[in-house]
Amino acid sequence: MPEREPDFTEFEGKKRSRKESDAPQPLFEGGWVMATPQALTALKEAELELMEVLVRHLVGDWGDIDEAEKLLNDLAVNHSQRITSAYQLPTGKEIWVTTAGNRQTTWLKLPDQADPEL
Repeated sequence: MPEREPDFTEFEGKKRSRKESDAPQPLFEGGWVMATPQALTALKEAELELMEVLVRHLVGDWGDIDEAEKLLNDLAVNHSQRITSAYQLPTGKEIWVTTAGNRQTTWLKLPDQADPEL
């Protein structure tokens, strides 16, 4: 019997094309996604959607961090450790995305904001 292609849908309810389904798959679960009001404002000012930054984080594009931090994130994916990415926005601001080691929560915040309880 021929295999059927899974019926994936996007948030708008459209079927994904084959090309979209070939996109990188998430490396880990993000759990509940939360963002500080300042992070949401920074994304809006940069004309970016929260999902654009979140997807980069979930597929292992750690953004603008040094090689040592990237290696730690790579190891953390399989060892239930905290994962943090940093992205320079077109406006010059930076946004940090952090997923808790238990993968229940992911936070978006600005670097100068206190770490949320993860």
